[in-house]
Amino acid sequence: MKYNAFLAIIFILCTAAFCDGPPSLSPQPTISYNNITYYDTGFTKNLSLVLNFEDGDGDLGLSPVDVGVPYQPYDLVFENGEPVMYGDRPGDPDFNCVDYEIVPEGNEVDTFLVNRNKYHNNIYIDFFVKRNGVWEEYDLRTTDPFLCADTYDGRFPILNLDENDKALKGELRYNMYSAAIFSVFRNDTVKVQAQIVDRQLHESNIIETPEFTFQQITVTEVPDENDGQ
Repeated sequence: MKYNAFLAIIFILCTAAFCDGPPSLSPQPTISYNNITYYDTGFTKNLSLVLNFEDGDGDLGLSPVDVGVPYQPYDLVFENGEPVMYGDRPGDPDFNCVDYEIVPEGNEVDTFLVNRNKYHNNIYIDFFVKRNGVWEEYDLRTTDPFLCADTYDGRFPILNLDENDKALKGELRYNMYSAAIFSVFRNDTVKVQAQIVDRQLHESNIIETPEFTFQQITVTEVPDENDGQ
């Protein structure tokens, strides 16, 4: 079983202004930073990242059934026609949450060597912490190799529900609900990098937030979903 140590992404709210847009918009999505806020109402604790986006053909978003190629979560590693399990071969990596997947089999579990597929998700989030003046990436998966926490990478749903291609421009609000994230970065100076990818696997540019502390971006009231969109 994979434990979500920091309750990674459990909800996404996407809002978009749909438009016909100029024909010169590239089919490769582009994004820019809009805002980041930490909402702490006592009941809701939510780090909310807002991105501006443009996409020339509007093929943004994944549905829950998009789990086959090319959106599968991982590929098993095979040798001689059999999937490789943890401990099968000398020289394979020690157990960690990136190279291995724990799969329930009845009342037992098996641990398989896998190749992760980044395109199972369509938004990628990386945290960086400034320590002694140097930025260090904070990766939940490698913090404790036996905890198997998820990253904050995730999925947003399909934005263009029409069958025809059309340009999209708007704002995407990506909510990361977590009761522990404030504790993890309580007094740290942090910045976030983000990137999105469309259904044809065109990757956007990578944006970076300004550096911040959670005290600086915390508010105690959550706005209506349409506020600021």
